[in-house]
Parts: sequence; C-alpha cells; structure tokens
Amino acid sequence: MDTVRLQKRLCRRQGNRIGWVMLATQLITLLGNELIGLLRAFGLLDRLVVYRDGENLIPLDTPFYLAIQIGFYFLVMLLPVLLGFLLLKKTEGQPPIAPVKPVAPGVFFGYFFIGTGIFTFGNFVSAVIVGFAESVGVAPKPVTQTVDGTPLNFLLNLFAMAVMPAVLEELLFRGVIVGLLRPLGDRTAILISALVFAFAHGTLNQIPFAFLLGLTFAYFYIRTDNILLLILLHFVNNAVSVVLDFALCHLSEPSTVALQYLLFGGMTVAGAIAVLLLAYRDRRLLLPIGDKQDRLPHAQAWPRALFAPASLAFFIWMIIETLSSLSFGTGV
Repeated sequence: MDTVRLQKRLCRRQGNRIGWVMLATQLITLLGNELIGLLRAFGLLDRLVVYRDGENLIPLDTPFYLAIQIGFYFLVMLLPVLLGFLLLKKTEGQPPIAPVKPVAPGVFFGYFFIGTGIFTFGNFVSAVIVGFAESVGVAPKPVTQTVDGTPLNFLLNLFAMAVMPAVLEELLFRGVIVGLLRPLGDRTAILISALVFAFAHGTLNQIPFAFLLGLTFAYFYIRTDNILLLILLHFVNNAVSVVLDFALCHLSEPSTVALQYLLFGGMTVAGAIAVLLLAYRDRRLLLPIGDKQDRLPHAQAWPRALFAPASLAFFIWMIIETLSSLSFGTGV
C-alpha cells in the first residue's frame, strides 16, 4: 500500500479516535445530568434548589452544590482523558503524555504574556460576534448565577472554575487531542484541536473565544512540549473571570468595570511587549509551524480527519447543543 493511502487511512483513524474521546465526554455529561434530574425528581437534592421568578435554579454559591459540581466534573473529564491516553499508546510514534520539557525562562514567560494578550483579543472578538448575532435577533439564553462573595465560596469557585478545568482540560485537549492529531502534521493538529476545544464549550459566547485560545494553546504546546505553560495560562484566564464575578459582591459596578479595564489593559500591554521581545530574541519562535515532507498535505489532511464519522458526529452534536442554547427573536 502506497504512502499516500496509508496517510489517508491514518487521518481517518485519528479523526475517529478524537471523535470517540469527545463523544464519551458528552455521553458521560448527558448521563450525569439525567441522574441529577432523577435525584431531584425524588426530592433527594431539594437542599440545592432555590426558587426565583418561578424557576428552579441551582445556586453556584452553596458549598454543597460546588462539592457535587467538582466531583461530577472530575468524573466527566477523567474518564475521557484515560480513554485518550490508551489511544495515544496505539498512535504512531507513541506521542508523550503531558510532556514537561525544560523551556528557557524568556520563552516560557514570553509565551505566557502573549497568551494573556490573546485573552483580551478573544473577548473582543466574541463580543463583536455576539453583538452582531443579537442585532439580527439571535442571542444566547441568559444564565443565572448567584454568588454570595464569602471567602469559602470564592475558594471553592476558584477550585471548581479555574484549577480543575486548567488541569483536566489541558490534559484532554492538548495532551490527548493534540497528541492524537500530531501524526497528521502539526498544523492539522493545531486547527482541529482548536475546533474541538471551541465547540466543546457549546455556547455562542464561548466558541469564538475558545477557538482563538485553542489555536494559541496548541501552538505553544507544540513549540514548547510543556503542558505546564498551558495549565498556568488556562488557570489565569478562568481565575480572572472568578475574581471579577466576586468583585461585584464587594465593589460598586463602576469600580468593577475599572478593575476589568485595568486587568485586560495590563494583559494587552504585556502581550504586546512579549511579542516584541520574542521577535527580537528569535523570530522563529513566532513563525507558523511547518510539517514534515512525508505527511499528507495540510489541505488534504484536516478535512479527512475532521469528517471522519466519529469526529463528524461530535461536531453535529455540539452544533445542535449550541443552537439549543440560543433564543431567536426580532433583531435590534
């Protein structure tokens, strides 16, 4: 069998593997939500329910709920990560699982501050896209969260919303998904892993932002082979959101807005300076990544992997879920 045919089969196989991993994540989430619904139907979770405007809402400020959320999220992410690691062992060349190679401090912190600048740019792009969607009558359904601002609540939210996602999602999306895709070429791995990361978030608010972060994180991961950099960046991104949510409990709205501008402005400036310093140090650190000559061309590789049956099933599922999170009405 010729090399091109083997590469085409590899694209399809690895595309199916990432699809099965992500479908496992969605199925476990679905089963977990059905179990919670069943427990609530029998009144076993009554202490989690508050009543507001005639709706049953689960508040995010109860330690008991956060403990359940942490445990549930851990199981949802851990099982697909383990499945992914098993598939990695069967992958050509056996890509390393969550590598932590030494990185020069200048490169590590340069990429870190560029990443923080991408946070600001990603938020801006998402705001523009959501604003346009709302102008034509398509808007994300509002999500109600209640936060009491206590230190315990803050620490639990920080752990649930920043620490655990940073570790588990990086193991899944960079360690597993990028690892499974790298035999197809680094550019293909960056593009498809970013799409998977984006659609896994399942809301219009988050998809554009997550896609830009996915591109950036995968690029840094391949450049450095150091997953700790991505865990740190992911943590900082999520922690900023938690801090701003809790700031509203203790500061006036104008003060919170000022804090938000200060944080995002500082990250933007730091990112711009980091780009200039890395360009001065070694322009190759910021250049696009090429692929080996024996790989299937990028333009042929990524569609074959993306449209593999299991991968396609995952994206269709997430598109449906994203559409269900929107409300359709009259534009502004």
